[in-house]
Amino acid sequence: MKIKHVLNEGLGDEAHTMEVDHEVQMARAQLYHAAKDAIKLHKILQHVTEREGLEGWVAAKITMAADYLKSVTNYMEYEQMAPSTESVAPITAIAMPEDASAGGSSAGGIASVSKPIGRKMIKRSERLINDKS
Repeated sequence: MKIKHVLNEGLGDEAHTMEVDHEVQMARAQLYHAAKDAIKLHKILQHVTEREGLEGWVAAKITMAADYLKSVTNYMEYEQMAPSTESVAPITAIAMPEDASAGGSSAGGIASVSKPIGRKMIKRSERLINDKS
C-alpha cells in the first residue's frame, strides 16, 4: 500500500517537471539530430562535384535551415549578453544646484553626483532638471 502512494506522488512530481521543462530538452534533442544530419550531408556532399550540382529545392532547404539556426543563435547570444532588470549597473545622477540660474562654478550650472542611485532618485532628478528648465 505504501509503495503505490509513493509511486503516485513521484509520477505527479515528474509530470509537472516534464511539463515545465520539456521545451528546452526537446530543442536540445532536435539540435542534436540536426547536427548529426548536417554532418552526414556534409560527408555526402564531399563526393558531389560542382558539375553534378544540387537540385534547387535541396540547396534552398539547406540555406533555410542554416538561416533559421543562425537567427536563433544570434537571438540567444543577445539575450545572454543583455543585462536583466535585476542586474543593471549603478547610474550616476545629475542634479541641479539651487543657484543654477546664477551660473555657479560647475559647467552650465549642472553638478554631477557620483554615487549610485535607485530608480526613484532618477525620476526625482529628472523632475528637478525639467522643473528648473
